[in-house]
Amino acid sequence: MADLSADYRAVRPADADAVRPEAPQDGTRPAWGTLGAAIDHRIRHAFSDQRTPSESVRKGVAGAAARPSRPVRQAVTQTGEALCAALADLIEHERPYDRAQPIALASASEEELNRLCYVMAWFEEVYRSGRSFRGRRSARPTLT
Repeated sequence: MADLSADYRAVRPADADAVRPEAPQDGTRPAWGTLGAAIDHRIRHAFSDQRTPSESVRKGVAGAAARPSRPVRQAVTQTGEALCAALADLIEHERPYDRAQPIALASASEEELNRLCYVMAWFEEVYRSGRSFRGRRSARPTLT
């Protein structure tokens, strides 16, 4: 735990201001649950060499792709495939799970992994809620 704290402090000094996302002007709230899920994905990759998205993320991609419009299905499927390829490539080259290096990756790699984790969190939400794109129902999830 001391190493984790030291790595965190090296990236974010104690005198740094807290991150406080501004509330959108339209009165909506930030997607705190999605941010939390993205952080969970990032932590998973700090402790394992899993090179593919979880099953719930893959099922979320499939659920989001189950739309009546062929171009939407193709776009979502291509996005899911690109997500898988980018994650595998980043995990293979950066090895965020490697205990011999700091948990936080080099800035550009950390930014890329964080963005991938956020995308995975969105697809996981599609799977768990059965909703995609502005609240429209997608294929009903099977929670087995």
